[in-house]
Amino acid sequence: MRFVMMTEARTPHGTTHHQRWWDAVEEAVFAEERGFDAWGTSEHHFFVDLATTSCPEIIHTAVALRTSRMKIRPMSFLLPIHHPVRVAERLAALDIFSNGRVELGIARGNTVLQLDGFGIPLEETSSRSEESLELILKALTNDSFTHDGKHWKVPLRSMTPRPLQYPHMPVYKICSTANSASAAASDGLGMITSDLYLGWEQLEDNLRGYQEGLEKPDHIVQVPTSSVGVSVFSAVCAESNEEAIRIGGDATVHFASRLIGDYPALSRSADYDYTERIRQAQEHKDDVHFLNRGPSVILGDPDHWIERLGKLEAMGVEEVVMILDGIPHREIMNTIDMLGRYVIPRFKYPNAIVQHGPITGSDEFQYVKA
Repeated sequence: MRFVMMTEARTPHGTTHHQRWWDAVEEAVFAEERGFDAWGTSEHHFFVDLATTSCPEIIHTAVALRTSRMKIRPMSFLLPIHHPVRVAERLAALDIFSNGRVELGIARGNTVLQLDGFGIPLEETSSRSEESLELILKALTNDSFTHDGKHWKVPLRSMTPRPLQYPHMPVYKICSTANSASAAASDGLGMITSDLYLGWEQLEDNLRGYQEGLEKPDHIVQVPTSSVGVSVFSAVCAESNEEAIRIGGDATVHFASRLIGDYPALSRSADYDYTERIRQAQEHKDDVHFLNRGPSVILGDPDHWIERLGKLEAMGVEEVVMILDGIPHREIMNTIDMLGRYVIPRFKYPNAIVQHGPITGSDEFQYVKA
């Protein structure tokens, strides 16, 4: 299983974006030290506090220059609002500064706040995203390219700079439905499931959809990425389950309430029909214990994390993308430390784990801070 850290640089009221962004860079550097495989941010606009990463290429470059091993993944460029060639140029520049460690995550956007802010009709987000990715891949792969599409037209041109990875970096798609997951697999894209507030059956549907798509390949990429990931929106690892809920409970409820509350506005478009179903989660959005039983939230001690990740692994999940955000910086650093010491090794190096024999007994083991 691969471990990916994600942040949206949530900035509490009374603090500054300046401090939160610098804290996010420090967290990323520490995540590499503690064994995480990749790090990234999503792209969001106009939220002020909940998600402040409006210029992901800037913070990704800052992290790329301070790390050397882990992959740098823009989790979700909002493709409908950008000219695709500009996205390709920024990816190529980031690939240079990371020495070829960039991975690409794409999304069409799922908040009216952002889409309306850029004048993008909900009915166009799907077609814009598909055409945008087509043009991005052309620009990254070819010495010269041209494009004549519905939303963008480009005469014969050559893009600079040229990225290191050829023909292109791995591509992942954020998926919230089985149909989206199936399309991602058919297109040759990795899947990161999202918005799993309806629980484990929703995850099973998406996994089934992805497997069905793998059986009907119609790749739009030259190098397919076959990968199944789960996005954990709220993640805290502490020395006890009670302590983890104390630390992350309020942030979990706040995030779930804001996210689920945004969905009704999207349901006016048939392209976002899944949001109507997610309204079923409305009655539980304030119940942290209910949320913590599903795949989108993991608040607990290392044993709880190991049990939950083991369940995901048994279902075929190959990657967990955890959002470490919305809690104090020191608690994020502690979660990174706890995961790196007690959880990640269980899945990466299981034979290296010290087992307690008949002399010490397993009951004597304690999680000890360094």
